[in-house]
Amino acid sequence: MRYVVLLRAVNAGANSRITTASLRECVEQVGITVLESYLPSGNLLIEAPRTRTAHLAEQIGRAVGQRLGRSTPAVVLTGTQLARVLDEAPAQWHDQPSYAHHVIFLTGSVTAARLLSGMEPEPDLEQVTPAGGHIYWSIRTDAASRSVLARIGRTREYRHITVRTLSTLELLQQLVIEHSVT
Repeated sequence: MRYVVLLRAVNAGANSRITTASLRECVEQVGITVLESYLPSGNLLIEAPRTRTAHLAEQIGRAVGQRLGRSTPAVVLTGTQLARVLDEAPAQWHDQPSYAHHVIFLTGSVTAARLLSGMEPEPDLEQVTPAGGHIYWSIRTDAASRSVLARIGRTREYRHITVRTLSTLELLQQLVIEHSVT
């Protein structure tokens, strides 16, 4: 079965550098086939036996974390789950070219309520829509530095999330489709 893997904080700083070849090797050492990677930031299309996505996320996160020497949470989605995340994105996203659109994926025991606790987004600058295991976040591009959600980086929960842009998720969905045809 094919899955999309979203690794947290891969190649995002000096302590998280890993080549695509090393990343592929880490994942393949636990018996998972990497079909393709997209950008050097921990986006993978894999093939693995049908199993719970949480189990795959744990396996992959552990393997990559050992190579990097630090915890590396992973989110694993089936093609159907990724399609649902995209289908349920706020309808206005496609009509807002002056906004940057993101999906914040939660891992571990972090919930949207806990992550967003005490944060009051300004509706004129950003829209925040919790949706189960992820949060839709849209920020006006000229206001990114004033975003309330930018403060997430200062929370304990930050280590348990990974963020992807709408365009990255759409491209990953295209990879799923292309590999399903072959």
